[in-house]
Amino acid sequence: MAHAIRVLNGHAKVGSHSGRLHAKNIFAGRADVSLDGSGDGTLTVTFAKPMRSANYLVLLCPQEAPTNSDLCLSTSGKSPASFVINVTSTSHTSPITVGFLVLDSRASGPVAHKTSRFGFHSGYAHFKNLQWGMVSPAINATAEVTLPYPMKNKPLIFASFDDDTATTEGFVYVATGGAQNNSSFTIDNTGVVGPSGTVDITWVAFDPGFNFSTADADGHSGTALSGEMNRQAKFGIHSGDFRAKNFVGGFHALTTTAGGDKTEAITLGNMLRNIPIVFVFIQSPVNDTSGNCYVSAVPTIAGFTIGVDNSATTLTTIYLGYLAIDPEYIITKKIETEMVA
Repeated sequence: MAHAIRVLNGHAKVGSHSGRLHAKNIFAGRADVSLDGSGDGTLTVTFAKPMRSANYLVLLCPQEAPTNSDLCLSTSGKSPASFVINVTSTSHTSPITVGFLVLDSRASGPVAHKTSRFGFHSGYAHFKNLQWGMVSPAINATAEVTLPYPMKNKPLIFASFDDDTATTEGFVYVATGGAQNNSSFTIDNTGVVGPSGTVDITWVAFDPGFNFSTADADGHSGTALSGEMNRQAKFGIHSGDFRAKNFVGGFHALTTTAGGDKTEAITLGNMLRNIPIVFVFIQSPVNDTSGNCYVSAVPTIAGFTIGVDNSATTLTTIYLGYLAIDPEYIITKKIETEMVA
């Protein structure tokens, strides 16, 4: 079933205000996608203000989904005015909430997405510790990503399918031998159905202010200390990196069951103003060809529950990276949820 919503992009004031980031080219939202009896559905997200071109990128993550063994999310049909979210699954017959992060750049083309100056320029924000781009590997093949600007720490990696032709099956993950360092990582994909020859994958790299490594897990994950990046630096922009109250990144260590499943609750070090949109991705081990990450219940301003379903890593510790974004508006306002089709 296809329908559409409008989403607020941009804010009355761009910049950093009271420790919170507002930008025309970095904004998040969520949408409820109605599914048919087969577990499939589409939804058109229409921008309240059109983007400058169709070269923006979109990152997706399910926000409330208890079973995700074969869930596949992708975008298609991008234009300056709108894009389509595609959901394919046999595990769902009810509406599913999907979070999306829209990212744009003043650089030409969807792959470049880089700038020579960090900070705010005409309402667009660019930072060294938040970088994004697109790779188009052959189906069932890898693509190395070299960050335009090396980061201070090893970043958290997030990725999803972002193709002109909807991807209806498949998994995207960090490749064997391609674990992230502060300047590169390698993306892999498997079981892709829909696109022909190659598949477009949007990636996002975020340095939360500390290294991602399994040795650091006790200091920066778990219910006691998640969100501690908020206390590691003054809010604002410092040497090209930003710290904001409404962008919280971290990672969490959990042990999967024999079926490769597990969920655990995250309590933020600082509560947010509004319900966040949360993105989750497997950081380690690499080459998880079947694990689907998700947010298992509607997040709150104090925290959220993240999990993985059907991971190839069983009865073993797995490390999930998360990025929680407070969009700085109340989702139920008419302008964000007005039905337009």
